[in-house]
Amino acid sequence: MELFTLNSEGFGLEAVRTVGLGKKYGDKWGLRDATFSLPRGKICMLLGPNGAGKTTTVKLLATILKPSSGYAEVLGHDIESEYRVIRRLITYMPQEASIDNNWTPYEAVKWYLVARGYPYSNASSIARDWLTRLGLDKYRDMCGWRLSGGNKRKILLAMAIAPESELVFLDEPTSGLDVETKYVVWGVLRDVARDGRTILLTTHDMKEGERLSDYLVFLSNGEVIYHGWLGDLLGKFPYKYRLLMEDRQPVNGLPSIEVGGNRIVYLRDLDEAGEFLGRRDTWESVKLEKTSLEDIYLNMVRGVEYA
Repeated sequence: MELFTLNSEGFGLEAVRTVGLGKKYGDKWGLRDATFSLPRGKICMLLGPNGAGKTTTVKLLATILKPSSGYAEVLGHDIESEYRVIRRLITYMPQEASIDNNWTPYEAVKWYLVARGYPYSNASSIARDWLTRLGLDKYRDMCGWRLSGGNKRKILLAMAIAPESELVFLDEPTSGLDVETKYVVWGVLRDVARDGRTILLTTHDMKEGERLSDYLVFLSNGEVIYHGWLGDLLGKFPYKYRLLMEDRQPVNGLPSIEVGGNRIVYLRDLDEAGEFLGRRDTWESVKLEKTSLEDIYLNMVRGVEYA
């Protein structure tokens, strides 16, 4: 029985629409036959492990790469024939982006806005506002050489969202940030989406996906394995609890997955958990947790097994 199926809803006024989109590097597909759509004014996420095809997908949609197959529209424009129009409507923060360390945060954001066509006076005030919202006000005039890696990452984020583009592409924007800083960034991105702008970001952090996304696309080995609303996906998952055990062996009668030398056993409710724990001689090495987006992904990619 399949727990998850690809959505087949019709396309409306989407921020992104793809049909059979693919990119081939030599004889290997980085993305294959990707068909999905993304709603406007929401935080959308591409989730999956390293090498799943997330960055390839973003680069195709941001018109950095040309597709090997298929078709895609961004804000109603074809990514191949209308790429110049798309580039004026979006901003894109690559995973490998960096700032000029000779610039201050204020200079980096201000001059990027000027380069995007903003008048100097407007660019100055907008730059100050976004730096303040991202907690960079006290570092505003500090040379980049003196800033931490996390603060440099926030400067890049400020540059990406300051132009108020209708669609913002962010490739691993919270990579390398500490927990507290992530919460600050998540709050700012939520504010951006509430203003009606669309954000598409990539991450391999399932916790980030569950806390932040409205709509998500799961990728595995260059293929889309699910796309849809986060709430719908969470509601479909039949297991509410899991037991993490330091044991490789399956458990009789219960669905489980072996990962990294541990066994994850899935349970529908607390009564089932109590019954299982009561029949074990020892459970010091067993950890009971609520299931999360990580478990849903593991089930889609690996599938549960029964003893």
